[in-house]
Amino acid sequence: MSSTWLVFEDGSYYSLSCSLHKAPKGHPKPVDGYLVTEPAGDFTIAASKAVHAVYSCALEKGVTLEPVVAGFDLSERTRLDTRIAGQSGGLSFAVAFAQKLLQYDPGHIAATGVIEAEGRIGPVKGINEKINTAAELIGENGWILFPEKNFRDLLPELKTRIEKKNIKLLPVSSVGGVLEKVFSLSPAATKKKKRSFFIIMILVAVSCAAIAGAWFYS
Repeated sequence: MSSTWLVFEDGSYYSLSCSLHKAPKGHPKPVDGYLVTEPAGDFTIAASKAVHAVYSCALEKGVTLEPVVAGFDLSERTRLDTRIAGQSGGLSFAVAFAQKLLQYDPGHIAATGVIEAEGRIGPVKGINEKINTAAELIGENGWILFPEKNFRDLLPELKTRIEKKNIKLLPVSSVGGVLEKVFSLSPAATKKKKRSFFIIMILVAVSCAAIAGAWFYS
């Protein structure tokens, strides 16, 4: 499985790993997430929001899922002298969880973004510093994901540098969009249209057969 990174405004970063466990019997939630190295705090809140958003979006897109608990572990932290707070790592947690949940490896990814209500991805502070750190971590054909609301804040020279490295710089507005663009899950609307079309065709075929039968025996 490829690496996923959280990136921070001070130039530091974390490597993020995720492990899935079957939810214990009687567990009150269909999905839950926790941080192995932090019993409570911003990272735990961000992880919990991320797994709920990914799980809900995957269900809406027709993926069959069992109740699951996700455990996250952080490693390779640089600049330990700086205190890191906030929920801008939510998008990274969502990516790491989706990789395990969907058993799909899109390649190396660095991400920043706050997971908001209904799976929306909110803006972050220090976007240029974070993207610059991500560009140092990600190699050719890797991904850098960031909030669409921060797109106008990106420096032109930073965009050019990333393009030259053949890194996919992707602004995103929702967890659903990430699952579609990065993890190749079809939009739910498309599946519904196909299903409806299939049902209509069956009904048409049955009706034609009934009419033909009635005409034959008349």
